[in-house]
Amino acid sequence: MKKTPISEHAGFYWTDSEQRDAFEAAIRERNLADVTIERLTRFEESSEEQQHYLASHPGAECHIPLALLNEVGKYQKELSI
Repeated sequence: MKKTPISEHAGFYWTDSEQRDAFEAAIRERNLADVTIERLTRFEESSEEQQHYLASHPGAECHIPLALLNEVGKYQKELSI
């Protein structure tokens, strides 16, 4: 099965195994290549202006498609994360 490249810089960073499983399931379902999935080791909260950036800036671009981010959210809800 051919994998769809997304970006060499795309990544999901998890803090527990349920999040990791949700990320892996979403990426596997979409058959994406070159997506990093790693444990989150450092986190700094962004400014209020940057929170929910894609939702508040509809014309903005991101190297991770918004549809994929929404897909991860679906898996998180299914796993009760």
